[in-house]
Amino acid sequence: MSEFKLISSFQPAGDQPTAIADLTEGINAGDKFQTLLRISDLEEVKNSDANSSSYHYSCKK
Repeated sequence: MSEFKLISSFQPAGDQPTAIADLTEGINAGDKFQTLLRISDLEEVKNSDANSSSYHYSCKK
């Protein structure tokens, strides 16, 4: 597999480091298909706060 390198001035925040690690683990394990699920923060849904940017990521293999 060719090397893929992403260069950015942005730092991962919130649950992004976990999502990145999960996806990387799947790629390294040879998983051909992965789905990244975005689940809105329960408090955000409860309060219907449109300004909140808190999300939880889960990698489904």
